[in-house]
Amino acid sequence: MPAKDVCLKPERGGGIDPPHPRTFRYSAEQPLDDITPMLTLESLRIYERFNGDIDGWARMKSLTDSSIAETDWHVIDALITDLRIAASGRASPSFLRELDARLQTGIADNDARAELRALAQRLTR
Repeated sequence: MPAKDVCLKPERGGGIDPPHPRTFRYSAEQPLDDITPMLTLESLRIYERFNGDIDGWARMKSLTDSSIAETDWHVIDALITDLRIAASGRASPSFLRELDARLQTGIADNDARAELRALAQRLTR
């Protein structure tokens, strides 16, 4: 099946949150959880402000937190987990190459990539 564009819109909470449409390219063979949105330094700072707690963010977010969507949150979680695996020394060379490619294509700039790496070290679960 050919790739197509889809628009993912997280649900609105209580009618006050603006929609966060995000367009991604995917094919039917690629699960939606493998789609990487473009993460920014601002979205990483919001993630850190809530200490990675998506439930806390969902309950307490304000209109100023509209630069991050639920999809972004899950991608940040996955990248932090992968960065920890890489830091443990137990990752294969192909895993490290794939992680580097995801960081290059899914993170807005070098500052955001550096912040994500720092978050992986600071936040503990």
